[in-house]
Amino acid sequence: MRPDRWAAALREHHEVVAGFVEAVERLDDERWHQPMGPGRWSPAALTLHVIQSYELGRAAMEGGASMRVVVPRPVSWLARNIALPIFLARNTFPTGAEAPVEVHPDLTAAASLSQSAAGARLRTAANASIEALHGADRVRPQPRFVHAIFGPLDPFLTVRLVSAHTRHHALALAGLA
Repeated sequence: MRPDRWAAALREHHEVVAGFVEAVERLDDERWHQPMGPGRWSPAALTLHVIQSYELGRAAMEGGASMRVVVPRPVSWLARNIALPIFLARNTFPTGAEAPVEVHPDLTAAASLSQSAAGARLRTAANASIEALHGADRVRPQPRFVHAIFGPLDPFLTVRLVSAHTRHHALALAGLA
């Protein structure tokens, strides 16, 4: 992978995480634990979901489990090779999609998560995940992160995906502030 592509992806990721943490910090304390709508998570639960996504990515690059693919192989191929590049090019992410079970937040844990602790934990998880993904890019054969819909992703594409995912949720939080 060309170093300039990685540098751009890492810069984008850093900005996205900083924006997410800023959105968390701008929320009123009373909004932090309130659901964002009927049947939706609170900002605390949403933040825990994003944290868990990073923790899962890091674990996968260190030999742990990824997600279980929940769609047929041809659908996964189409999603990875057609839909995902469009999402990344347009800086959008689908709204209303059900989160994979592996990154459903524990609502009890979310209820006890403070905004300051969430921001710190997100930064730590994101940095560790991105470091593991960047390091995995130099390993042959390359480890793959397996996404529930997109299937196996190389480390670079995984960084692009987590950036888009984090940006998507940061925009939702920013709309509450």
